[in-house]
Amino acid sequence: MDNYILTCYHYGGGGGCCWKP
Repeated sequence: MDNYILTCYHYGGGGGCCWKP
């Protein structure tokens, strides 16, 4: 089983989060 971390970012007044291994 791989461990994933929730990575959040922001740019130009927007942003979001994504799951990366």
